[in-house]
Amino acid sequence: MVSDTASDVLDGQAESRITVQIDVWATVPDDADNIREQALDAVRKLAPSVISKTQGYDPDSRLSRATLEFQVIA
Repeated sequence: MVSDTASDVLDGQAESRITVQIDVWATVPDDADNIREQALDAVRKLAPSVISKTQGYDPDSRLSRATLEFQVIA
């Protein structure tokens, strides 16, 4: 979990919007992308919104990163 933002109403807390980040590391960029898509499929039941997909590379480890970030309402 990256963050948790609560919404308040007169009777108390209404909902909580949680931001989740999943990082996938692999030696091949396509492998990282494929695993990221599998992770997204696995969390579909949570009804994710504000979905963001980014890519990166770490030259020290020589690994590619595929990041999935999304929000869910709890």
